[in-house]
Amino acid sequence: PIDIVSSDPDGQLQCGEIAQLSVPVETRPALSPTYRWSTGGTTPNITITEPGDYALSVTTANGCTQTGQISIAGEAPPEVSIQSSQSSICPGDPLVTLMAKTSATGDYTIHWSNGRTGSQINVDQASTYSVTVSTAAGCTTTATFELLDCEGTQRCNVEAPVDSFFCGALDSTVLTSQSTISSLQSGDRFMAGDFLVEVTSARGTGTFNGTGIIEVPYLENARLSVDIVNARINTDCQLIEGFVEVEGAGLKLLSDEMISALDDALDALETIDDVLERAEDIVDAIDQAIAFAEPYLPDGVLDSLLQAQEDLIKAKQAYEDAQASGDQAAIDAAKDALEAAKDALKDAQKAYVEATTEFFKDFLEVVVAIVKDLLKDCVLGDKRTTYSQAYITFDEEITILNDQVPLPPGANDANGEILENLLSDFGETDISDISIPELDSVASDFYQKEMDYMLCVALDKLSNELNDVDTAQKLNEQLRSVGLNLIEEIGIRIKNGQAVDTIVQNFKGDLLEYLEKLLRKVNYPE
Repeated sequence: PIDIVSSDPDGQLQCGEIAQLSVPVETRPALSPTYRWSTGGTTPNITITEPGDYALSVTTANGCTQTGQISIAGEAPPEVSIQSSQSSICPGDPLVTLMAKTSATGDYTIHWSNGRTGSQINVDQASTYSVTVSTAAGCTTTATFELLDCEGTQRCNVEAPVDSFFCGALDSTVLTSQSTISSLQSGDRFMAGDFLVEVTSARGTGTFNGTGIIEVPYLENARLSVDIVNARINTDCQLIEGFVEVEGAGLKLLSDEMISALDDALDALETIDDVLERAEDIVDAIDQAIAFAEPYLPDGVLDSLLQAQEDLIKAKQAYEDAQASGDQAAIDAAKDALEAAKDALKDAQKAYVEATTEFFKDFLEVVVAIVKDLLKDCVLGDKRTTYSQAYITFDEEITILNDQVPLPPGANDANGEILENLLSDFGETDISDISIPELDSVASDFYQKEMDYMLCVALDKLSNELNDVDTAQKLNEQLRSVGLNLIEEIGIRIKNGQAVDTIVQNFKGDLLEYLEKLLRKVNYPE
């Protein structure tokens, strides 16, 4: 087996410590070996921040492979956040409940900034509250939450328009302002598309999560419980970012590409006359839905749609033939068949929406997991340091060689200035055309470390912004420009039943490769 050593002499990581795992120089194979760590790393050494088991496979140019494994003990710092029953408090309001959510297990303590202990406190004043979770091993993490004073903050209390219902689609609603409110409380009401949402709980400042209730006109004003997810609301009390989804089914009120193909079909299935009038539109919508979703959704869901489509076509033809014959018994039987086809379409459409929503939920979970796993390998501070060191080395080499480089005929002493300009702007340095032999080694080292650092910055940004399907789809659009279709690659794996951890380990190397291609395309265009 290949030897793996840790930079930590105890072989442990406690409370967020950082360590290097590496293959000793004296034991590294010859013949241009390639390295593949269980984390996805491909260099002889990697940086780790969490305890666990780490494996390495080393393959030489002649195809010989050696493997090794190391176990790192210790405890990671606990994660902690504060959830609030509302984002602000007014005079006379009931107490606001603050709850500490933590990943800590076993023996741990929770201490609040107001001196209280325990996972939950009730407060009656606007202030900034903090909570600290401490484990038996001595690891601590602190989170803060600002409870706003409602004085001077806008409250939303709108009424639903009575003549502009378009199934909740934002596309049909004019957004009148981009200025947003900072506070949302139980009892507030805002518009999501043309749905009126009555808030039953809310947390956050500016961006809100919580719960609410909507009335759905096409379901005879049924009141449905909904989740409010990453919502931003403008000063006219309209949802401008995030979404509202029905609890359980997960049907977004915002129009998604895969779900919207059957939106018209829902509206068309109220009466038999509607079905007859809109049958061709329904058939076309089903064709679009199947074409888009076939690689990713369960076969049974798509089979139900196809069968419902076929039954509709047959029932419509039978009804038209019966009408032409004037046979009342045949007409009545055809009506029954149309009614059955209508119900089957509704059931198939519901299953399709649920499966689509579940797919994108799984898709987002996988993408977020891959980015977070890559970011663990990255360790921004370390990459920033190695990039800075390479910059200094490159700059020093230029200084040493500047007077030694012969200038082209007729050139002035601008060589040093040109080289200096090459180093001046992060993200714009392209050293590929520098032909000074003495610079090759340090230039290549600098260039690779610059790219490593840029990847870390990109991953850190993605980890903060990947909080909804729309963002993941925008990332996919960018990656498609360099040859990677995330939805296709991950979707097939999801459909085949691969676990999230398996997809992460098998695919994260590919994603990192294409992220680098994307960064090179953006920063070093040909």
